[in-house]
Amino acid sequence: MKYLFLLRGLPASGKDYFIDCNNLRPWTLSSDEYRMRCGSPIYNIDGVEQIDQTVSNMAWKKLRTDLENRMARGDMTIINATNISKKDV
Repeated sequence: MKYLFLLRGLPASGKDYFIDCNNLRPWTLSSDEYRMRCGSPIYNIDGVEQIDQTVSNMAWKKLRTDLENRMARGDMTIINATNISKKDV
């Protein structure tokens, strides 16, 4: 049976907290985690570490490939991303 859940919300709105509190990490594909795998953290002008957004296209391509594989197997999957644009959802 195929179940796909999209978590939707602004950054720091509690999506990761919800996943961790409900022990859902093994079923979750996170766009931020894919960005971290595709590129190293960068520092903004204030010296604050952040995720490199220039690798987003590559990260989303990999996430979608993994999602397609999971859905073909019938795995339940949760997508953890802001999903705030109509084209994202």
